Amino acid sequence: MTLDIRTILVLFILNNLVIGTLFAVAFRGRRTRATDLWIASLAVQSIGWLVFVARGNPPGAVSIVLAGTLISLSYSLLLHAFCEFFEFSVKPLWIYLPVALTVIIFESNLDNAAARNLASGLIFGVQFLAAAALFLTRRDRWRNLRFLIGISAAAIAFLFIARSVIAFTDPGSIPVFPENSPLQTVTLLVGDISRLAFSFGFLLLIEARRSDEITRLATLDSLTEAYNRRTFIELAEQELARTHRHPQPLGLIILDLDHFKQVNDTHGHLAGDAALKHVKVLAERCLRQQDTFARFGGEEFCVLVPDTDMEGVAVLAERLRKVIADTPLELPNGTRIPFTTSVGACAMPEGMKEAGLDNLIEFADLALYEAKKQGRNRVVVENLANGLSALA
Repeated sequence: MTLDIRTILVLFILNNLVIGTLFAVAFRGRRTRATDLWIASLAVQSIGWLVFVARGNPPGAVSIVLAGTLISLSYSLLLHAFCEFFEFSVKPLWIYLPVALTVIIFESNLDNAAARNLASGLIFGVQFLAAAALFLTRRDRWRNLRFLIGISAAAIAFLFIARSVIAFTDPGSIPVFPENSPLQTVTLLVGDISRLAFSFGFLLLIEARRSDEITRLATLDSLTEAYNRRTFIELAEQELARTHRHPQPLGLIILDLDHFKQVNDTHGHLAGDAALKHVKVLAERCLRQQDTFARFGGEEFCVLVPDTDMEGVAVLAERLRKVIADTPLELPNGTRIPFTTSVGACAMPEGMKEAGLDNLIEFADLALYEAKKQGRNRVVVENLANGLSALA
C-alpha cells in the first residue's frame, strides 16, 4: 500500500496543531515549564514539517537546513519538557547539541540526500531513545502509563534508526521527497500512531500527577507535610470503627510545644516554622508505620496509636517528649533553639465500644491541660476507665 506522502505529512502537521491546541487549552491558567516546552515542541515541529512539505524539487539549501534544524529542535524541546517534568537535572548543552549537529551535517551535505537521511535518522533516533529511557527508568506509581509512553518513544526511535541503517546499506531505496514508496508510507503511519500514543499518554501522566498533587494538598499540612486536622479525623474515625469491630486498645497523644510564642517573638516566624517541621521529623523517628501523626492546629500535634494500651501509650508519649527536649533546633546560621513540649495522652481499653473519637480527644486534652498545669515539659496519661495519672 502506497499513500501520497504529501497528504500523510499534511495530516501529520494538522495532528500536531490539534494536539498543541488541546494542550494549550487544557493547561490554560496552570501551565508549567514542562507543558510550555511541550507545546513549543509541537509548534516548532509543525513549522519544520511545513517547510519540508513546501520545499521544491530539488529543494533549496535554506529549506533543507531549516526543515532539518526545526525538526531536531522540536525533539530537543520535547526531551527538555520531559526532563523538567521528571525534575531530571541535565545541562541544556546536551539536550540541544543534536540541533547544532543537524545544522552542521545538513549544511555540509546539501547535495547528498543519503548522508542527510543517515545522519538525521541517527540524531532523531538518539533523541527519542533518551526520551524513552527517561520514561522507562523513573520510579513512581504510574508505571504502566510510563511504560506505554516509553515504548511509544522507543518505537519512534527504532523507525528513525532503521531508516539510517537502510540509508547506509541501500541509499537508493529511500526515494527523494516527494516520491512515494511503501517504506515512506509505513514509516510515517507507524510514527504518527506512536506519536499520538506518546502525546496523549504524556497528557494523562500530567493529569495523574496533578490529581495526586491536589490530593496531597487536601490531606497534608502545607508547612510540615504531616496529615492535616481533617484527614486525621477521617483516619481516626476509620481506625476507631476497626477497633470496635475487632476489639483492641487504642491510644491518642496530643503534643503542644511549650512557650512557642517566645520562639516566634525571639527568633522570628521562619524559625517558628522550622521548629514545627523539626518536631514532625523527630516524631517520625519514634513512631511505627501504623501510627498516624498529624498537625492538629497551631503548635499542636496528634498521634493516633492503634493496638496500644495505657502503658504503651505512656512509653511512647515519654519517648516523644524526651526526643524533642533533647534535640534542639539548629538554624542555618548556627543558632540552636531548645524547646520542650507538654504531652497529654489517652488510652481506650479493649472492647470499650461506647467511647467515640470525641471522648478520646476530650480526655487527651484534659491530660494535656494537666501537664501544662504541673509545670510543662511532662507527660500526663488518662485512661477512659480509670481517670488521670501522672508520669514524671
